[in-house]
Order: sequence, then C-alpha cells, then structure tokens
Amino acid sequence: MNLKNSFPQKSDNELKSIEIKFYRHFADIMFEILKMFTLTPKQKLARCKMDNQSIELLNDLHKKGKSAILVMGHYGNWEYYPFRMPSSTDHQPYAIYHPLSNPYIDKAISGMRTRTGCKLYTMTGAAKGMISNHHELNLTLFLADQAPSMKGAYWMKFMNQDAPVFNGAEKIAQKLAMAVIYGSMERVERGKYIFHAKLVCEDASKTKPGEITESHIRLLEADINKAPQYWLWSHRRWKHKKPGETVS
Repeated sequence: MNLKNSFPQKSDNELKSIEIKFYRHFADIMFEILKMFTLTPKQKLARCKMDNQSIELLNDLHKKGKSAILVMGHYGNWEYYPFRMPSSTDHQPYAIYHPLSNPYIDKAISGMRTRTGCKLYTMTGAAKGMISNHHELNLTLFLADQAPSMKGAYWMKFMNQDAPVFNGAEKIAQKLAMAVIYGSMERVERGKYIFHAKLVCEDASKTKPGEITESHIRLLEADINKAPQYWLWSHRRWKHKKPGETVS
C-alpha cells in the first residue's frame, strides 16, 4: 500500500519488483547490524566511506566554529552513522535513539553504537542535552522520517501523500543557530556504503519556519525516487491522517 500510494504511475509489476528488492535489502540490513558486533574498527570504516566533498563540508563548519544537526532518513543502512562519524569529523558526534523495552538488548545496541566514540541522547532528553552541550562543537543525528506525534507536527506532501513531519530538528537548530546537513547512505554493493552530506543551511536562525524541514525532506524524497528499494517501506510512515480528513 505504501508503494502503491507513493508511485501511482508505476505498474503492478514495477511495484512488485521494488517490493522484492526492498525485502532483500531489509534482510541484508539485519545481517549487517548483527555483523557490527564483531567487526573491528578498521573493518567498519571499510564498509562505510565518506566522499571528499562531505569531509570538506564538515571540516569547513568545524573551522568556522559551527555545530550542526545531521538529518537522515531510514535509507541505506543508517546504523553506520555511529561508526563513520567519529573518524570523519572533529565534531563530537551524537545520535538520538529510542530506548528498547528489553534492557539487555538495549544495552547491547547502545554499546555497539557508542563503541567508536559516538554519544547518545534519548528521544525525550535530546533537546535538554543539546542545549546543555551547546558550548562544544558537535554533530547530532536526527532520523527525520519517523512518524511524529500529531501535536505540533509539520504537515507537507511526502512521496505523493500528506504526511506529518517531525520538525524538532529545525526548531532546535534555529534556537541554537546551528548548521543543518542532510546525510544519506548510498549503497555501492552488498554491505558497503558511501556517506554523502549536503549543506541545507549554515545558520538555521536565519531561516523561515518550515524552510529547513521542506528542504531536507525533499532531498530524502529525491534519494527514494532514485533507488526506492533502499528506504524502509515496512514502517507505518502514513499512519496518521491530516486533521479534517477521515480514515477510509
């Protein structure tokens, strides 16, 4: 249903092909995550590289004394961020996560993500933590394509459908005058990716409401349209209906 609503112009055969490719990629991600527990730091870096332009962008922001928010989607393998960033920037990297209900699995996953120097914020403590750490030069990851709560959500068209969009990244960036970067993981072969970063704005405090959110969502949308099988189609991205609409 997600695919059909997002690509109404595609035939049933085309949609089925995307679906099959997605499930293959999804299975690969599961194995890649399990493998992360045993990979050496050198092996991890070999599996996810960063292009030179992205490295130069991060270096330039650091030289200017600018902290940044990195917005990404569930595209490629987003779990490579905690491994790649500590060796690719002088910023202190952070990632925002939702604690798992099983404390043992949560401890294992959190340990995997922080092993190379990335630090974590919980979803509920992210804003407070970022404000407390505004004195350091840091780079904080937001997965911006999750289904937010209806309260205060920013509504826009995403993949041909009305969708509530999480705009907390934009609000925090504006409050702290941070730069905003869009990041994506390009899959080059099985188990290997290249991280690409694009500057959305250098000072969010100078932007209009909604401007940042619209920009990074459009960049994600372009990635999805280019290779749709690498986005997480299985999650309930459109479970909410725009106020005033009825659920059919």
